[in-house]
Amino acid sequence: MPGNCMHFSSPANELKINIFERINQVQLPDSFKKFLLEYNGGMMLYDYQADFIQTQADFDLYKKESVYLLSIEEITEKYANMVSLAVQRGNNIHPYPFIPFCTLPDKSFLSFVSLSDSHTESPVFIGTHRQSEKLWNWVSSGFPDFLKHYMDKNGHPEFSDTDVNKNAHHFFNALGVGEEIRKGANSLNSLSAKERARYYYEQALQHNKSDKYFESWELISKAINEESNNAFYYFFRAEILNLTKQFRAALIDYDSALKLEPENSFYWCCRAEVFIQLKKLNRALEDCSQALQIDPKNTLAYFLRKQVYLKMGNLELAEKDQQKIDELEKIE
Repeated sequence: MPGNCMHFSSPANELKINIFERINQVQLPDSFKKFLLEYNGGMMLYDYQADFIQTQADFDLYKKESVYLLSIEEITEKYANMVSLAVQRGNNIHPYPFIPFCTLPDKSFLSFVSLSDSHTESPVFIGTHRQSEKLWNWVSSGFPDFLKHYMDKNGHPEFSDTDVNKNAHHFFNALGVGEEIRKGANSLNSLSAKERARYYYEQALQHNKSDKYFESWELISKAINEESNNAFYYFFRAEILNLTKQFRAALIDYDSALKLEPENSFYWCCRAEVFIQLKKLNRALEDCSQALQIDPKNTLAYFLRKQVYLKMGNLELAEKDQQKIDELEKIE
């Protein structure tokens, strides 16, 4: 479109959508889920804005100034915040049925009402965190109509034509959706073991980013209990133990990851690094060489092996590994 630029993300992970719905006992409109499976959030910008996006900070700035469609990851986070605010306001509806999917420049947002199996679409409502749901007004009959309006206005729609007689709370009560959701609620226990493991991993990852290592360790351990043949989960737990300097415990999890994926050269490097920390240089040397046997272009393995040779006092072999690193970096 002349003068405008689309900035939408790649498709969402369908498993994440399913987990969001099941864990929170809610249901997104079918049309919106189809959209997520094509574009996992995004926005339309004026050309001059798109030209200025060079970093993530630039993107986040324009995101706040745009009519921005949330990704499933952002929906999950924003929904959790809304549930917390609703409880503070004395709204104890469970499961909480109002799902945000779009943020606006004035800090208001658009939301759906969660659906039951007998309904596939929800009207779109506009509101703010400071307002009761009774003040969230109707702005569109559903996501398809909203999206058409959004595209017709080149990503900058206005929502002056709201209907105060059709607020989100009325729609929720009129359909009896809350009762239907409660009757057919899908709890964590109804997920498959793989889905539960993925849920625990996602939670562990968030805690890890916040440096809450013990909580992260507990959650990834739950993931391992659900899916004990997943090498990555053992690796992730080993990394937590490594960060907290529990090197011997980390070795056990690296061992488990390597038993499940012995051809993963990166895992061999990670275990070698722990052996270096424990001053078991011969074992570290063996792991680096194993990593290079799997992937002869693994610069991390050469770097770690160089460190081992330096600690052993073998400067000649250390220099050879450095030369190999330089060669590989030139090729890249």
